[in-house]
Amino acid sequence: MAGFLAAALGFTALLYGFGWAFRPDQTPAAPVSAAKAEELVRVEASRRKAETLDLAHPPVIARAVDYAAPGPQPWHPKGEAPVLAELVAEGRLPPVAERTGPEPVVLEGVDGIGRYGGTWYRLVNSLTDFTTVYWRLSGSNLVRWSPQGYPLVPHIAKGWVVSPDFRAFTFELRRGMRWSDGHLMTADDILFWYEHEVKYFNAQPKFLRVGAT
Repeated sequence: MAGFLAAALGFTALLYGFGWAFRPDQTPAAPVSAAKAEELVRVEASRRKAETLDLAHPPVIARAVDYAAPGPQPWHPKGEAPVLAELVAEGRLPPVAERTGPEPVVLEGVDGIGRYGGTWYRLVNSLTDFTTVYWRLSGSNLVRWSPQGYPLVPHIAKGWVVSPDFRAFTFELRRGMRWSDGHLMTADDILFWYEHEVKYFNAQPKFLRVGAT
């Protein structure tokens, strides 16, 4: 009995030791600074605007531009995040115009060009809500939703054609797109995904199934 109690106490002490060693950081967070009056006014104006959307005239984010137009164009890439501008200045990244390629996606927010920086506070109710950030908001697809859903607009694909019988979809990719490591992104990458991942794991995506069931 004494040996059993000693082993139990030793195991308990071991658990407490692990708990202490791997406990989360409980340092109190720095207090959030109060929002400036003009920022609160801007937020309230945006909230009122969102509550009075004109459904007959939905906001347009994607911009159709003429990529063959000669000379400088107002949509040519100019700005970038400050941290990336620092890397360009250090010679560790090429200029933003070279990184985006000759046929970039052109978007413009309903309130104009956005600004970098700030803190995004987001309330989540479940793990699914939390993971939405990286599986729904952070990915790049061939097409993307408009702000209020339809119509679908180009994204990685510059355009597409649907056959009369709706059995063949032909997508035209943008020229000059690259992966984060600098390699060109082409139709071969999509073919590799289908041939060596989808078919290998027998995991046909829902969007390739009839009725998406």
